[in-house]
Amino acid sequence: MLFKIIDHAPDRGITQLVFLDQAEMIAHCGRVGFRRHGSLHRAGLRDDLQGQPRFTGLYGPMYDGETAAGEVMIRYETSEAYRVYSSRVGSVEDGEPLSTSIGSGSGGSGAGPVSP
Repeated sequence: MLFKIIDHAPDRGITQLVFLDQAEMIAHCGRVGFRRHGSLHRAGLRDDLQGQPRFTGLYGPMYDGETAAGEVMIRYETSEAYRVYSSRVGSVEDGEPLSTSIGSGSGGSGAGPVSP
């Protein structure tokens, strides 16, 4: 399972951090000030979303499809990203760049931009 955090800032556009495991994503959220407040448990949700952590300041968890290899992706969005991303129905338009970083377990915020 992969975990994404989507953000938006006027000077950077839409960016996403991708984490290869949940523990790494949770640690990152704590470092940058998103406080964990329980886990998602609700009847009728996809099994992939059951028990996923919730954070103050982030929308989610949300199912974000699967990779070509069949790995489930779980997405979280900042309020600004949610506003912009949702108004575009989940697409990046108007040539706005999408920067993707792979999270690192070393305490950094990512390994730098990679191709989406």
